Amino acid sequence: MKAKLVFRTLAAWIMTMLGLSACDSDIFEGEEMYGCPSADYDVTIKVTDEDGNPIKGIKVHRGYEDENAPSLKTDENGIFNSSINAGPSLSYILEDVDGDNNGGTFKSDTLKIQDFKLVQTKKGKGWYEGRFDASAEVTLKKEK
Repeated sequence: MKAKLVFRTLAAWIMTMLGLSACDSDIFEGEEMYGCPSADYDVTIKVTDEDGNPIKGIKVHRGYEDENAPSLKTDENGIFNSSINAGPSLSYILEDVDGDNNGGTFKSDTLKIQDFKLVQTKKGKGWYEGRFDASAEVTLKKEK
């Protein structure tokens, strides 16, 4: 009876030590990661009309309205540039907010990450996927 008790005690001690050693941080070689994968993007969007002419003054903003974000518009060459950190849901909304002042009234459009040409310029590590040049060309149609 005493031998059984000693065996069980020894077995419990061995199992406890094995369990604690499994929690040792030196065993795992990766880093702990939380959150959503993200990357830095240098975004360039060129906006033209159906005739290929650049459209100045098109409001370009992320796929959600942020009242604290500055209102960014395309320049005289129809170009929008921005640098951001975003996850895989990168998207932009393009809106004509000045009416006929830019050659007509244009319909809004939305760009999603799959609409961009992505070129990786810096490797990432873990859930940080690095830096990308993200470029897209958009043709906006006039409202009738």
